[in-house]
Amino acid sequence: ANIEALEEKVTRGQFGMTLQASWKATGFNEATVRAGLKQLADALGMEIRIRFTEPNRCQRYALLVTKEAHCLEAILAAQHARQLKAQPVVVIGNHTALAPLARRHNLPFVHMPWDDRPSAEQRTLEVLDEHEVDFVVLARFMKILSPGFVWRYKNKIINIHPSLLPSFPGPQAYRQAYETGVKIVGVTAHF
Repeated sequence: ANIEALEEKVTRGQFGMTLQASWKATGFNEATVRAGLKQLADALGMEIRIRFTEPNRCQRYALLVTKEAHCLEAILAAQHARQLKAQPVVVIGNHTALAPLARRHNLPFVHMPWDDRPSAEQRTLEVLDEHEVDFVVLARFMKILSPGFVWRYKNKIINIHPSLLPSFPGPQAYRQAYETGVKIVGVTAHF
């Protein structure tokens, strides 16, 4: 294999490395590579995630949602109009309200109750792996993600939410702002 790129990081005492490698089509055996890396992970007591992709493959993204439809609708409309150069592959919601919208756009919807955050995050990470997600879009996803979750997608999470945060946190941000007398509101998107 030829190492194409290598990134190492330590965040809050946790080491992570992303390695991109290429192989010639001849002599490459995916099962052998997977088995070898699993053996290495077991021996070192570490997590190794591997994804095989084709060069110049379109980036794949997941949408995490709660109940508000406007962000999801806008993203899917832009997708339909071919304004985005990435491919949505799954919608994950902590409520089922947006399942019909996802299905209308031929996207699988995974209901992920968020009552127990550690298990919900673990299952969400598994779904992201199953769908070979490259980055995550929080489309008005009104839950806080743990540092352990964010670390696995460092600089690969786009958060879209009312610009009222952090002044008015929680699901009643607009109501709180109105009651306080705020006259101007907006939206923010950041990594």
